[in-house]
Amino acid sequence: MTLKKTLLTLIFGFIAVLLQGTLFGTFIPKTFIPNFALILVVFISFYENSVFGSFLAFLVGLEVDFFSSNVLGPWAGASVVVFGCFSMLSRRVFVESALTAMFAVFVSAVGANILYLMLLYRFKPQGSDIFSFQLLINSFVTALFGPLIFKWLRKVYIKRGHGLSSRMLAVYI
Repeated sequence: MTLKKTLLTLIFGFIAVLLQGTLFGTFIPKTFIPNFALILVVFISFYENSVFGSFLAFLVGLEVDFFSSNVLGPWAGASVVVFGCFSMLSRRVFVESALTAMFAVFVSAVGANILYLMLLYRFKPQGSDIFSFQLLINSFVTALFGPLIFKWLRKVYIKRGHGLSSRMLAVYI
């Protein structure tokens, strides 16, 4: 089962990077392209909150780093930090609600982008403002796609009748 989840995560990470880097990147301005890989990391943090889940989050971040033709590591680090923060909350937040999923993806997008820019600045010092209006717009667009992707990933990753019993007791926000 773990090999299947690993392969699925690698394939979905590749598709996410491909969509946001080529297909959407050709037709849509960069500010309005959702970060599908980050949505995948947030989903993993809610539904696979274990050491294996942190490994999956790292793999997704590493895939983004490989395809970004930038320094290797900032997205991997940001993905692991997002995973750590949201996996701690996963037992207390019920993400079946679209509004909760949107809020979680928005907060994670803002945090991951700021962390990514800080890590990138550490390796490539260049003049860039860390917090900009474009970051908020991109985070909002990513959050709009969050519930849709969550619903689809739930169908693919989670078999009926397995798991999630502890999350059914969580508070519905």
